[in-house]
Amino acid sequence: MNESVQSSQFDERWFSTALRSIGDAVIATDGMGRILFINPVAAFLTGWTAAETRGKALAEIFHVVNEVSRQPVENPVDRILATRHDVNRASHLVLISREGTERPIEANGAPIVDDQETITGVVLVFRDVTEKRQAEEANERLAAVIESSDDIIVSKTLDGIITSWNGGAERLLGYSADEVIGRHVSMLMPAEYIEDTETILSRVRRGEKVDHYRSKRRRKDGTIIDVSLTVSPVRNSEGLIIGASKVGRDVTEQIRAHELNERLAAIVESSDDIIASKTLDGVITSWNKGAERVLGYSAGEVIGKHISAIMPPELVEDMPKILERIRRGERIDHYHTKRMRKDGVVIDVSLTVSPIRDAQGRVIGASKIGRDITQEKLIEAERQEAERRKDEFLAMLAHELRNPLSSISTAAHLLGQLETEEDLVWAKDVVIRHVKHLARLIDDLLDVSRISRGKISLRKECVTLSPIVSSAVESVRPLLEERKHELNLSLINVGLRLDADPLRLEQILINLLTNAAKYTDAGGKISLSARHDGPEIVITVEDTGIGIAPDLMPRIFELFSQGDRTIARSEGGLGIGLTLVQKLAEMHGGSVVALSDGPGKGSVFTVRLPAMDESTPQQPPRPWSLPRVARPSSRVLVVDDNTDSASGIARLLKLLGHDVKVAYEGEAAIEAARAHHPEIILLDIGLPGLDGYEVVKRLRSDECCKDSLIIAVTGYGQPEDLRRSKDAGFDHHIVKPVDYETLMSIFTTQTI
Repeated sequence: MNESVQSSQFDERWFSTALRSIGDAVIATDGMGRILFINPVAAFLTGWTAAETRGKALAEIFHVVNEVSRQPVENPVDRILATRHDVNRASHLVLISREGTERPIEANGAPIVDDQETITGVVLVFRDVTEKRQAEEANERLAAVIESSDDIIVSKTLDGIITSWNGGAERLLGYSADEVIGRHVSMLMPAEYIEDTETILSRVRRGEKVDHYRSKRRRKDGTIIDVSLTVSPVRNSEGLIIGASKVGRDVTEQIRAHELNERLAAIVESSDDIIASKTLDGVITSWNKGAERVLGYSAGEVIGKHISAIMPPELVEDMPKILERIRRGERIDHYHTKRMRKDGVVIDVSLTVSPIRDAQGRVIGASKIGRDITQEKLIEAERQEAERRKDEFLAMLAHELRNPLSSISTAAHLLGQLETEEDLVWAKDVVIRHVKHLARLIDDLLDVSRISRGKISLRKECVTLSPIVSSAVESVRPLLEERKHELNLSLINVGLRLDADPLRLEQILINLLTNAAKYTDAGGKISLSARHDGPEIVITVEDTGIGIAPDLMPRIFELFSQGDRTIARSEGGLGIGLTLVQKLAEMHGGSVVALSDGPGKGSVFTVRLPAMDESTPQQPPRPWSLPRVARPSSRVLVVDDNTDSASGIARLLKLLGHDVKVAYEGEAAIEAARAHHPEIILLDIGLPGLDGYEVVKRLRSDECCKDSLIIAVTGYGQPEDLRRSKDAGFDHHIVKPVDYETLMSIFTTQTI
């Protein structure tokens, strides 16, 4: 064998071995396109063995179509033989094997040329790109996902230089990729967070992944947002860490919602109201501290139990009705019901029940806000009771006022028709008696009002009880005689002494005697006794009257309470006399109690007051008038802004022979006094301009009136008013309506 043949055989074996060992598929043809060689990879991909393909045309075993159009692709060998140029089919080719298996391929072909530039064959190299195509598609999908994501997905070097920037980052932070790539990540960070960058990058350099790191970023418009970041190492093909990838999410609203939920939870937990929830079957699912405080059960004791466990048995049947309304999506506002505390106490509650809905809007339960209104209910009941008693009082006040007014009106109309002296005396007595009754009503009303507001103060002095009892009896005697009552007095030790306000002590006795007289049928018996009992003086008023019903006894001293409110009981009074007795007794450091065996069995009122030590020297009683008296015929000045009142008194005094002048306000009174030099002045206190107190002070300092007898004639009749008028310079104090007998006694009697 010559050298050239040996060399040719060597080249063929060498190339055959080389082509069989490479990873690509290789087919070689002769100048006519018939297959001379096929390596194992090509045989596998086409489904033909090397022996089967030798001498066959390439088109028989290499069946290729366009992957998009599915049309056959021109035979590359034919093209190469025709054009003498290489063929590069890098994409869109699908090889269909002998078994019908389809594979995407990339193919390249080139002519084989001898020394004379004659094409002696073609070599075709192609490869299966299935995995490459899948990788490319995966990368494309990943890129699309990254670009379309609403999250921030970026990368940076280990020095913090931004290397990639997705659409989500642009949308959330406002910067385009061109504005940030190549710049340091600190441009996006508030100053106080920049130092965290090196800490995070140090962890990434160590191969750590940082999950859900909470931080803040500054948007292009300057807005600071909350972000949750996951930072991961980026490695190259050798596994070396070359950078960091970062996935970030705007959690500003999430954090706000979380903070809001925390605040709401804190509000719910700290609320004094009951805030709970339950299923549509009535099973309790939540229970706040307010519910625990109000109802006594802890959350552990009630959650999972049925709501009926805290309901009074008679109200359990209401629950299905409420839940049915909740299922319909209704809200129930301020539903008043009752709940049972852990200790068994039943309380009044006001509930607002609302539907709880899931994300799809379906009603899945009920929330409940409740408030303990037990105290409010009691206050409301008391208010209604007070309102009822006020209405009863006003009705009784009208009755009490109309009765005497009716009698006065009748007497006034008859005055012009009465002929005998006896008839005239009767009419006068009717008017006087009922005017006094009206005056007493007014005094009681003023007293109770002032005591309730703390406007009364006591003027205590050492007093002996006996004369005060006598004075009180004389005040009540007309009523006792009218009803033909028998009064028995028993004062054990007439020297009973007290440190008391004599006017108020007399008022206590008058009210008790009046109460006994009114509530005892005609011809009854009333007794008043007083005695020492250790350090106290005990005063008892007992009667044989209508008695006190057991249900009234606990509130007999309450304002406007009365023993009998029937129409037949015309002398019922206003229900304030006993209230005054109690208040005045307590102001003296004493007390009063009532006893009765029931209706029709009379009553006993016992007043206990501190007794004065017997060793205390007794002082003479305080003088209440000055030694100034009127003469049978005097110069009189009447001052009153009520013209009817002034004219009436002036007419009476003129009939009695007095020289009378009238003034209607303060300045005019002073001028009249200086001109008239009156010996007696009847002066109203409630005047326009200068009041009576100021007028009397000026008159007392004027030579014309310093020795005049000045009498206050006024509607102000409280003890404080009497004391103030005396301090101002008045000699006497008469309360309207004027008791003319009293007035005449001042005119005719010398008092010291």
